[in-house]
Amino acid sequence: MMSWEDSCHLCPWKEIGKILSSNPAPVQHTPLPRSVVRLIIAQTFSIFGDDFTEVAIAIFALDVSRHNPAALGLVLSMVFWPGVIWSGVVAGFIDRLNKRMVLIAGDLLRAILVLSIPLIHSLSWATVAMFLMYSLATFYRPVIRSVQPSLAGNPDTNDRANAQMELWSSTAQVVSYIAAGFLILKFGVTFGFGVDALTFMISAVAIYSIQTSPSFWAPTTKNQRGTFLRSIVEAIQYYRSAPTLMILTAISIVAMMALGGANVLTAPAMRSLWHQPTAHYSWALVAIAFGAMLGSRGLQRWLRPENYRRLMLIGFAGMALTMFAVSHVHEIILALSILFVSGLLNVFFNGSIITWIQRTTPEAMRPRVLTLRGLILGVGGGIGAFGAGLIAKTFGLVPAFTVIGVLLLLGVIGALRLKSIPQ
Repeated sequence: MMSWEDSCHLCPWKEIGKILSSNPAPVQHTPLPRSVVRLIIAQTFSIFGDDFTEVAIAIFALDVSRHNPAALGLVLSMVFWPGVIWSGVVAGFIDRLNKRMVLIAGDLLRAILVLSIPLIHSLSWATVAMFLMYSLATFYRPVIRSVQPSLAGNPDTNDRANAQMELWSSTAQVVSYIAAGFLILKFGVTFGFGVDALTFMISAVAIYSIQTSPSFWAPTTKNQRGTFLRSIVEAIQYYRSAPTLMILTAISIVAMMALGGANVLTAPAMRSLWHQPTAHYSWALVAIAFGAMLGSRGLQRWLRPENYRRLMLIGFAGMALTMFAVSHVHEIILALSILFVSGLLNVFFNGSIITWIQRTTPEAMRPRVLTLRGLILGVGGGIGAFGAGLIAKTFGLVPAFTVIGVLLLLGVIGALRLKSIPQ
């Protein structure tokens, strides 16, 4: 029979001591390559605009639907379903497209779509527009994730780039949520959607400004008969041959179900649990973003291969506790404090998962692997968002938050199954 001393190494909270007692990564004075910085700038502006839309679409949907969380869940689930529908197709085509054109076209078309939401002013069209926007993101995200390691040049630089990306994006979230909370209340949701469109355009300019050889962006697979299905089959075969990748993807599904559900529940909880106007939803997002910013500083210090698994355990276990706790408090200050901690912990497991996958996946397979991962995550996120709204409407917000906490504990179990340390 396993003793307490023998089994205690499996306790997620003990991993905190291991990380804190380990030597931190040395401070890197060498700046990141200029091309990587510009790529990070593009992603940061895109995230900045997305966060304006997150506030605007939540306020818009709840206002039009008369505070129906199921309606909000349906709209926000459109963030995930395009990945389910299109990722298989994208996986077959992604290597035959010019990567720079995919990124620039994706930014500009999404700018047009986001502007159409307030102009048409219909919940049905908002749902369709969100679906189309994230259909474009199904191409955009695996491309931008796959080119970053190549621009970085080596895995250690890419680790630094990911930590920097987390810091910049969380800072952008803080700024955007504070600005959205003030500007949308003062000027209306149309203004918020306009800011989002502008940031997509800035992102497109940043992508265009990256100075690399044209061959870097060129398709890696020629347009030949049979390459579509072969690309998909090769990606699936690679997944089946990489058990660590399978576990990381399974953990990611749990994370997306939980995060998709939490995003839906926070807006109605502001009114029903914490007794604040729904328009103050941005307060919760600011608290989460501040936590993510602090967590990003932690990643800069501790994001190294030997810590990937430990950071996942801390993140999943701790965030599960925050979900259990936040549904049982009614003071807004206490709720915001708990959400701050959840944002910090979210960065720990998300940053570790994507960095581990980037580090261990060969460059030739990376776009297809990340695209198929997007399909799988889309299923989880869509189920989480719509399911959380449905559970909240049927049983209440407290049971819905409890289900999210249980899902995050499943992430702990998955992380415990990871044995190898990537080198």
